[in-house]
Amino acid sequence: MVRLNEAVGNSVPQTLPNGVWKPNTARPRQQVSGGSQKRRSDGRRGAEREATTRPVSEEATAPDIDSATAPDRTHLINDAVRQMVDMPLKRRLDYVFSPHWYNLDYAVALEERFDELREEARLSREAIGMRIVSPSGMAKSLIMRHYCDKHRPYQDKKARVTITPALFMEIAPGHSGVTDVMSMIYQALKAPYQSGSFDRRKVRCIADLEELNIQILMVDEINIITNLPDDIAIKILNMLKWLNNSLGIPLVLGSTPGKSELFKADHQYARRFRPYHLAKWQLDDAYARAVSTIMAYMPLAEPPEAAIFEDEGLSYLLRITDYETSSLVRLIKFATRMIMKEDGDRLSLDALRLAAATYGYSLHSED
Repeated sequence: MVRLNEAVGNSVPQTLPNGVWKPNTARPRQQVSGGSQKRRSDGRRGAEREATTRPVSEEATAPDIDSATAPDRTHLINDAVRQMVDMPLKRRLDYVFSPHWYNLDYAVALEERFDELREEARLSREAIGMRIVSPSGMAKSLIMRHYCDKHRPYQDKKARVTITPALFMEIAPGHSGVTDVMSMIYQALKAPYQSGSFDRRKVRCIADLEELNIQILMVDEINIITNLPDDIAIKILNMLKWLNNSLGIPLVLGSTPGKSELFKADHQYARRFRPYHLAKWQLDDAYARAVSTIMAYMPLAEPPEAAIFEDEGLSYLLRITDYETSSLVRLIKFATRMIMKEDGDRLSLDALRLAAATYGYSLHSED
């Protein structure tokens, strides 16, 4: 899970009559403090939220159902999933394996921090960024991409300018110089990379970025740079710092744990890219709610078996998925597919064990 900023509000878990955890769709009040991420005593936040991204076509075609005759499917997250229960098998399977934004609490809190960075830069004119340090499997890249997808460029008709709230770029293996960083910027912009001298290209790069009015720039896989020889890595980091200064916008760097001496050795790096740590899950109420929330997107008629949410069941899930979010999602999807193909209607601990034994080789694929 994650070391998040302190939160207050509705963090009391909800349960169904059979004791199964119910995803809490109420949005807790959140109090965000800058710098380190302090938590309440159990180290986790409380309630999960109802997803804000749903397939538009499914929402638009959701029929009106007489509540007196409708089956009780309150264990499912929203009407789109409840409607999907009655669809043909192929469509249900397509829905299960289509991308979903599960609105897990730590992901929501991280996106809220991105909002804060943009607002702080607008108000103070001092662009302080952050460095997300996350082990593989905790969906760091997915969260960064999701935020940029939510905040797509648009035209400010009154000012007659393009506004780009967020831009995502990823350091690719094999890139080892400042010119490569500029070429990746143009790849992110889907624009041709200009030729000419290095200084000329730097000036042109800044002009192009300023024209787009970018508010926050996200650079993922920064660990590829920090693992280079120090002299090369420092040149690239200086290039990123130059972008930070020239554009006056916050930079968000995504990295796996590892070599961080370069950020500690330079006080400007340390100040501009303060670490924000994500950590793997542990056995607690927050993990139970996350499991329940993900399962609430699986269109099965009956709520999950209560044994899943006992300590033995949750401990098993933690171990078999290596305490990761991405592996947990895959396991639940694989188990759901097996159940659907057998005309079943409930996720059980036995089904999860069988799915792990059958598909275990692919649970830990790349994030």
